[in-house]
Amino acid sequence: MPIIPRCLAQHNFIQGRKTTHVIAACLYTVCRREKTAHLLIDYSDVLQTNVYMLGSCFLKFTRMLSLTLPIIDPSLYIHRFASKLEFGDRTHLVSMSALRLVQRMKRDWIQTGRRPSGICGAALLIAARIHGFRRTQKEVVRVVRICDVTLRKRLVEFSDTSLGQLTARQLETLDLETFGPAADPPSFLRNRKIDEMQQRLLEDPEGEAMRQRREAEIKSLKLTDLKARLTALGQSVDGRKPQLLTRLIEFHDAEDEADRLEKEPEEQADTAGGVRALTQEGGREGGNSVTQVTQSTALVPAVVPVGRRVTFADGSGGDDPEEESVAREMEEALESEVVLRPAGGGGAASGSSGPGSFEEGGKGQSAWELVDATAARTNDDMDEEEQQVLLMYSVHICISNLCIYIYMYLFIFVCIYTCTRTNDDMDEEEQQVLFACTRFIYVYLIYVYLSICV
Repeated sequence: MPIIPRCLAQHNFIQGRKTTHVIAACLYTVCRREKTAHLLIDYSDVLQTNVYMLGSCFLKFTRMLSLTLPIIDPSLYIHRFASKLEFGDRTHLVSMSALRLVQRMKRDWIQTGRRPSGICGAALLIAARIHGFRRTQKEVVRVVRICDVTLRKRLVEFSDTSLGQLTARQLETLDLETFGPAADPPSFLRNRKIDEMQQRLLEDPEGEAMRQRREAEIKSLKLTDLKARLTALGQSVDGRKPQLLTRLIEFHDAEDEADRLEKEPEEQADTAGGVRALTQEGGREGGNSVTQVTQSTALVPAVVPVGRRVTFADGSGGDDPEEESVAREMEEALESEVVLRPAGGGGAASGSSGPGSFEEGGKGQSAWELVDATAARTNDDMDEEEQQVLLMYSVHICISNLCIYIYMYLFIFVCIYTCTRTNDDMDEEEQQVLFACTRFIYVYLIYVYLSICV
């Protein structure tokens, strides 16, 4: 023990810290190495100081000296806490049952990463119930010096293991070390549940939302209503309320899973039938070439070289007189070098209405595209409809330019008129009007410039 203070003095660890804190850190280090039943909160009670300040001093002390201390074994504190819960002459029996539970918790990964006080509190509470002592959670919390939420978490984690379904007599008589398989760590189980919930939410958002509402409704039921519902479903009503809740939720989840498995073969059969129907459909060969496409582009005119027969995607090469007339019109248009395309500027997805639903290249284009398309053509090359469209776009462009010039001259005139007056000659309202006009002019000029550039 005297070696530690000398090391602290050599490393100037004592300077700037309270002597009582340093001494408490040294004593607790020795207790950890000797494996005695002392906690850091015991030193905090004696010194009447914050336990977190002592913990900070202890951690800095161990890091400075690079000390490797053994992990705290909760079994060291079982007898100490059991003696404070007043079990009388059966204190030893309760302590031994609690020790067996602690060893099993270690196998089920409940002890890993947990404070020893919480493990001891959960084990002592379960052991007390096994031996017939009705100790409440508040009494255990007051003895082991932990929060009641921490104690309930340890109890919930224990109930999720294989031992959580055993009775008090079975917990006392069976060999807990070898009973059942070891459970997965609680954090692993919790993360898997979250992943499953997110996966269900992605696959079936409506079903998952309904499941969550149903689970909230089940948890809000009273014990009598819960037992009545389980009895109606033919399930067992043995056990406490948490077990009954879990049983009812699992029953409904199993029903949902069975319904989903029943629907999957039907959906697969419907999908397979649709695929077979699509593969069996195809264009009938006719003329020199046949163009086959998927059903999404059905009834869209197929592009073929000039002089060849025009066919449709569904294979109708001209059995219908109306379709034959459409095909002849398309062939004549191709021979006259008029560009044809589906209506709306695209394929069937663009809104083509069926066979022959097409329009000439000049329609559906912007004014600039129309000028580029007709720049190399004369009036003799265009029909009457194309000339009307060209005239309409030309008038539209002229009117737009005229409006731009009118607005520009109007606001410039207003700006010049208001700028001839000084701020002293104008009241506040006129100054606001001037500011608004000036700002509008700048914004409008920027808009015109960007429009011309585009």
